[in-house]
Amino acid sequence: MGVRQITRALLVLCLALPVYTAAEPVLVRFGEQEILRTSLNWLGRRPDALTLPPRVAAPVSGALPAAPDPATLEHTEPSRKGDSAIGKLLFVNANGGTESCAATLLGRDGLLLTAANCLVDRAGGISTDLVFVTLLGTPAQKLYSIDCLAYPEEWTTLPEPAAWRHNYAFLKLHGSSSFGGLGITNALPPKKLDRMGYSGALGDRQQMGSESTVVRLRGGLLATHNDSLAAGSSGNPWMRYQVVQSLSSHYDPEHPEIILGPQFSGATMDLMNRVRETCAAPGADS
Repeated sequence: MGVRQITRALLVLCLALPVYTAAEPVLVRFGEQEILRTSLNWLGRRPDALTLPPRVAAPVSGALPAAPDPATLEHTEPSRKGDSAIGKLLFVNANGGTESCAATLLGRDGLLLTAANCLVDRAGGISTDLVFVTLLGTPAQKLYSIDCLAYPEEWTTLPEPAAWRHNYAFLKLHGSSSFGGLGITNALPPKKLDRMGYSGALGDRQQMGSESTVVRLRGGLLATHNDSLAAGSSGNPWMRYQVVQSLSSHYDPEHPEIILGPQFSGATMDLMNRVRETCAAPGADS
């Protein structure tokens, strides 16, 4: 697809996105017994979960496009910035299936950013047995349990495509991480961002990064051309200079070459601060 065709496709997406006012966010807490059961579930009963393939960015409707041939991805380089802050979020979805997304550590107090569709489906079904894994597949790999999560109510109450503007969520680790995290901002994004994280086309354990041109759409979405990370993994952060500006959310099946992500706003930052303050819990690393 040429540049003019991509621009035309982005314009169509832009004109189709209405704007809505903010609603009250949803916050879910996990008790000590549930955290313990989750740890036993993954560490004892489900050790195979650590080799699950990642969940690809969700389509609005229709089937996923075929993954590209890894042999064509020679210009993709391993990520060097943020590799220890970006990990895998393992969970059991509302239908009982095991899945994984990417999640990103923010700051130094165990706060995580991911896509809302990883934590709750559009019908309001909440994922369970959530654990966060850093440095997957290395000798330094570590698992963390989750104290609570929060997502915008609009994610489950607004119709598509408006709901996709709110496809982000925050989680609080049980304790704090062993190392610091990245920054986050709701400032206007630069023209280029680094898409970091995992891709189904590149294997579950290989973390990659790729620079993409960013286009702002009406209705609070950002768009990048579908480059060497393919559809990517839901929750992959879009960042510049170790500051997260958006994340991989979804794509339109009619334009699978374009990946969409929410443009963060004041409501995003308010939700993050609410999780940081309300979900704060004493305790050492889990």
